[in-house]
Amino acid sequence: MIRLRTDLGHPRIGIVAGKRLGNAVTRNRVKRRIRAAAAAATLDASTDYVIVPTPDATTARFTDLVTAIELAARSEERHT
Repeated sequence: MIRLRTDLGHPRIGIVAGKRLGNAVTRNRVKRRIRAAAAAATLDASTDYVIVPTPDATTARFTDLVTAIELAARSEERHT
C-alpha cells in the first residue's frame, strides 16, 4: 500500500488490479471487495491510498481484507 497525505479531510482509495489476479471478471470482483473492505476499515482522513492486491486477495475472507487494509494503513512502510 502506498500512502500520501493530503488536505482534503477524507481518505481516497485507488486500486491497481493487474492481469496476474485473473481475468476481467475476477479483477473487477477483487476491486469491488477491496472498495467495500476499505469502506469498512478505519482509515486516516486526509490520506490517499493506493492498494495493489496480490493473488491471495481473490480468495481471502472479507474480514481478512479489512484487517490487512487497516494494518497496511497503520504501517510506516511506503509512506510518501
